[in-house]
Amino acid sequence: MVNISKIFLSFFSKRKGILVFLLFVVLFISLILIIRVPIYQVFEYDSDEGIDLMASLLLAKGFPLYKQIWYEHPPLVPVILSYWFKLLGPSVHHGRLLILIFSGIFLWAFYQTIKNLWGSFCAFTAVVFLLLSTLFLCLHISVMLCTPARALAMLSIYFITLYKKSCSKRFLVLSGIFMALSLHAKLIMLFLVPLIALEIAYVKWLSLKAKKV
Repeated sequence: MVNISKIFLSFFSKRKGILVFLLFVVLFISLILIIRVPIYQVFEYDSDEGIDLMASLLLAKGFPLYKQIWYEHPPLVPVILSYWFKLLGPSVHHGRLLILIFSGIFLWAFYQTIKNLWGSFCAFTAVVFLLLSTLFLCLHISVMLCTPARALAMLSIYFITLYKKSCSKRFLVLSGIFMALSLHAKLIMLFLVPLIALEIAYVKWLSLKAKKV
């Protein structure tokens, strides 16, 4: 029994970050469903929602994107949604559930980023005010490209804060991967690239300065 308990403790300690991440996402989705946000009642929050849903549905049915489907944005979100529809069935409610998952990822990365920079209290306060902000819940359950793009970009920024703490190149690589995925969701996130590049340059400058001292 002692060995088994040690194995379980070791397993959970090594994967604590992943488990906390999953718990955060599950709690956020549960909260939205409990408070009965009109995820099932509203037919369409925005015209873009209908376009993205239809493009994803046609893609799931085998129509090639950009050839038989007119679409002006990068392909990541329609591709993910098309596989999601194949898994759960084509439904606006299922699409909004996927966006809820991305919203949970965004909030978790947002919280962790602020926590790394200014502490847990500031992070908790920022998340609460963000949740209470105008149209946040509405925008983060609508099947549109902005939420997945923001979630992936926020993960990129989070890994930059980890890189700033440790100067480990793996965090830099992960940040680059998630930013690339964000741009494949929506190119509007391009404005973050020079800001992140400046932050990386600043971290490297601090590192060189520390070495000289």
